[in-house]
Amino acid sequence: MNPPLVGALNYEQAATYLGISAGTLRNWISAGKGPRSVKLESARRFRPIDLENYLACRVQDNAPAPAPVRRGRPTKVEQIRRRQARERERNAA
Repeated sequence: MNPPLVGALNYEQAATYLGISAGTLRNWISAGKGPRSVKLESARRFRPIDLENYLACRVQDNAPAPAPVRRGRPTKVEQIRRRQARERERNAA
């Protein structure tokens, strides 16, 4: 059973809470990608816990994405670096 709608927010209040415009929130809801909401007669309401959960799910790690693996022939720079590494290994032995 869901908790009651104590302290439920309207579009404008929920949008302010999320840091976006009310129009953007309406667009997200109509596209089905916004936070959970409850429709009461003609009014849509947002519970603060649902807004918190929505924000928590959207947190992204700021670590850089790994470089894509290249396929095919190595670039000239890669060829030179590999050759230099092989030469260093030979000279060290």
